[in-house]
Amino acid sequence: MAFTKTDKTTPIKMVIKGKSYNSATSQLVHHSYGDSEPVFYNGDEYFEGETELYKNRYGIWFFVYRDCHVSYGNGEEEFINKISPCTPDEALVFLERFAQEKIEDHFNLPEIGSTEVRVSLRMTSSINVKLKKIAESKNMSLNRWLMIVILNAIEEENNSDVK
Repeated sequence: MAFTKTDKTTPIKMVIKGKSYNSATSQLVHHSYGDSEPVFYNGDEYFEGETELYKNRYGIWFFVYRDCHVSYGNGEEEFINKISPCTPDEALVFLERFAQEKIEDHFNLPEIGSTEVRVSLRMTSSINVKLKKIAESKNMSLNRWLMIVILNAIEEENNSDVK
């Protein structure tokens, strides 16, 4: 949602449920005009479906919507910027729809037909509770979060071997 004349480089920062989201310190993963046709408003094109997808350095995803129309019912209206946190699954759905070529850069997805294996991991129940809380805080299943931790450890190990 934005006018074509809007400066898309202007950072947007919001605090939502006690957490800070900042487009200036996050990576713009994809910008899309969506499926909507432009609407002309006060001599400028306005794309209702325009969306920016960001990922911060901690792997947290969020959408940025610029120039969102707000009508106050008393005849007053304005256009505001909004940030909407999203889950990794919502980010993946967005990329599947608008930017297939960027999926592998951000998600470690198995190739169709690849085999999966089951691994048992023994731990104390207190560690299990802590891990589940961490995964839940990132809007992930425990299995998905553990996979990401393991893949990051492998990548870190591979990078340390290069040095």
